[in-house]
Amino acid sequence: MLENQVKQETEKRIIAEQIQKEAVRLEAESNLPEEPPESCGDGITKIRFRLPKEETVVRRFHFTTPLKVLLNFLIVKGFPPKEYKVFSGWPRKDV
Repeated sequence: MLENQVKQETEKRIIAEQIQKEAVRLEAESNLPEEPPESCGDGITKIRFRLPKEETVVRRFHFTTPLKVLLNFLIVKGFPPKEYKVFSGWPRKDV
């Protein structure tokens, strides 16, 4: 009986964490500006994100886009800040 109670509490905690994670993702998505079109030309940069399992995602941002927006983009892609580190390309340093 005690084992079942512990198991149920663990399952409830996991579900609550998933709900919280999804709420954070949806909030980040609602604050994410649209990707600027390639035709914008100057003032636009492409950022490549290397993800686990050798995946990469490329997205365009305005030069003036705050770092918080880039981090929100990663949240939308399913990577909460507690689960990764961000490094600049060269010189390689933790952002």
